[in-house]
Amino acid sequence: AAATSLAHGDYSGAGRILVVEDEDGVRAFVIAMLKRAGYEIEAAANGVEALEALEADPDYDLIITDVMMDQIDGPTFIMEARARLGVQAAVIFMSGYAETAVRAQLDAVDNATFIQKPFAMAQLGARVKDVLQARRAAAQTN
Repeated sequence: AAATSLAHGDYSGAGRILVVEDEDGVRAFVIAMLKRAGYEIEAAANGVEALEALEADPDYDLIITDVMMDQIDGPTFIMEARARLGVQAAVIFMSGYAETAVRAQLDAVDNATFIQKPFAMAQLGARVKDVLQARRAAAQTN
């Protein structure tokens, strides 16, 4: 049923998501799409801003972050957030680079998935919904 609903564009859901993206247009697109789908969204323009947001409130269900950013890249930001702040959110990395080009960076972060830019609204929506459903299922079995 879930696969059928996603095929028809039903990627609505609930949860708190932090979007970290240094390109204004991409960040605005992701925020607008996820808000329309019913998610509670906070945003940061880079990893430093994102760490500050997490210091104020680390309780997010999902972090969607660009891989390549100035000051602190996405994987380093996630490792820092987990080590220093105990952040437990699921992670989706996004990048304009092919996954193989950033695989070594991604492998350093446990329990993270990847989506390549540019992506369609339905692709991101489906990925977000899948990741959050898997997170909830894992929490229920623990």
